[in-house]
Amino acid sequence: MNFHHVWQKLCSILALSILSLVFFPSPIYAQTAPQNAITVSPSIVQLDLANDLPEALLTYTNETSSVVTIDLAANNLTSLEEGYKINYLNNAAQSTKPFELSNWMSFSRNIITIQPHSSTKVFVLINKNQLTPGGHYGAVMGNIEANTSTQGIAIKGSLISLIFVRTNTGKEIEKANLAFLNLNNTWSDFPTTARFQLVNTGNVDVTPYGLLQVNDMFHHQIVKNIINQDSLLTLPQSSRDYQINLNPNTTKLWPGVYTAQLSLHYGKTNQKIIQSITFLYLANYPLYAGTCILAIIILVILIRIIYSRFLRK
Repeated sequence: MNFHHVWQKLCSILALSILSLVFFPSPIYAQTAPQNAITVSPSIVQLDLANDLPEALLTYTNETSSVVTIDLAANNLTSLEEGYKINYLNNAAQSTKPFELSNWMSFSRNIITIQPHSSTKVFVLINKNQLTPGGHYGAVMGNIEANTSTQGIAIKGSLISLIFVRTNTGKEIEKANLAFLNLNNTWSDFPTTARFQLVNTGNVDVTPYGLLQVNDMFHHQIVKNIINQDSLLTLPQSSRDYQINLNPNTTKLWPGVYTAQLSLHYGKTNQKIIQSITFLYLANYPLYAGTCILAIIILVILIRIIYSRFLRK
């Protein structure tokens, strides 16, 4: 077999290998549900009694190899997503009691038993006739007990679903204001984040949406960011801080006075809040800053000289 013949075979094998990669790619397998997990869905239920029935359907799933027993209990709300602690306004014990829900929640079953690799459903029932006007907030606690081995080792834990209910009496109040709007800037650094605090003085939860825009002294738009993309809400009679990452649309940021304007809206009645602040940005221009300072000093000296001559006359 001569060299030319061997080279043709090698080229053919290489070509077939490339074609197999192009036309027969490696298989991508669909992701399966988490193994050895006990879950509840949904984790947050929002009911508006103007449109929704006073009930919620929760699904508990057991992906372990053991029988699981879950004892359900109704609690009042003490924290939101990711353990966020609710910052109630003054007289919290008195002002938040009308918004509790646990006393008006019941379950189609208080204790459920789930076989391995299966699921079961539970209705959460709301006694809407006992609710005062406004929002009501509670949590369904699913206390888990499971034997995970032949030795009878028990594992305990809790599953939580948050239940938010808004009444439909015509006396629901949507009212909020801004406590502050701050930027993390200095005279030499352009701000990278903005923070504002929303204070909810109404009797229903509110979720702010809107824009934060930053313009330079010539009214050129430098920043335009959407606020609260995660749809985080503020409960009634409480306050909450929101943070916005600022992403300038240009790298050429000239020294000068800039204006940041927050425009937000919230609620079914589309309430609006607009607030602006100005800030000075000198950038990393020591010569520019030094020139400004020197000019101010010279101006002060000239004013003093002119004033002293005026007094002599």
